[in-house]
Amino acid sequence: MLQPHTRCDILAPRQLLCRLDRWNAASLSFINRDAIAKGRPAAYPRYQQENEMAYVVADPCVKCKYTDCVAVCPVDCFYEGENMLVINPDECIDCGACEPECPTTAIFEEGDLPDKWKVYSGINAVFSGAKSVDDVDTGDWPEKLAANASTWPNITAQGSALEGADDAQKEENKLQFLSPNPGSGS
Repeated sequence: MLQPHTRCDILAPRQLLCRLDRWNAASLSFINRDAIAKGRPAAYPRYQQENEMAYVVADPCVKCKYTDCVAVCPVDCFYEGENMLVINPDECIDCGACEPECPTTAIFEEGDLPDKWKVYSGINAVFSGAKSVDDVDTGDWPEKLAANASTWPNITAQGSALEGADDAQKEENKLQFLSPNPGSGS
């Protein structure tokens, strides 16, 4: 049974934030039982358009890589690059827990992503492994990103921010500094 004011509350009509050890699956008919069998948190299906993602990590994360968002993600949908994090759109359950945790305000719902950072939607999808580089428009990507795109490792634990992150969070237009190299993951 869901307990009020715990990490297992239903946040909105189509959002569930929950860890497997906190609820009774038999009482919730919308739970994805395949996810339970794999030992992962589960939620009912997302109602989104085919190519839309729930949340996107954008420009402010580059050269900072604070991981406060990773610590609150109930489904471990973050992937770590050398100097940025990305969200896998196929794993994100649109719970919104990560957005307020980001000290650089780098996480946006797809629909709220500023036009100047729309390129990050494809970057998140490719570097998290949800799409191949051939499936997205890479016309606005720096050449080194498109040429060296690979899936970064999953990150499930909070770590330290990059050295100089406090200064870097004040910078803008950091796309040219985004490294295609993977992080260490966790």
